[in-house]
Amino acid sequence: MGLTLGLTPEEMRTLARQFTTKAGEVRAIEASITNLLEGTSWTGRRASEFRSAWNGPFRRSLAQLAEELDKNAGYINDVTTSTESALN
Repeated sequence: MGLTLGLTPEEMRTLARQFTTKAGEVRAIEASITNLLEGTSWTGRRASEFRSAWNGPFRRSLAQLAEELDKNAGYINDVTTSTESALN
């Protein structure tokens, strides 16, 4: 009877690469929206409230999402490498 890994190494590495790619996309979205907001002439109380929210919890949430995607990409790669090493 053969050994079952519970993962396909190439699929796992592809998944990790996708997590890294998506983290970059999240960072690009955050930067794009920030640049758009900085370039707009929107003024007033609501503009200030929105900018405060964007520069506070919204941006922090996006940064945290990107960080977690990167962290999980590393975890997936580590698990894959450990599993492959254990078999060799």
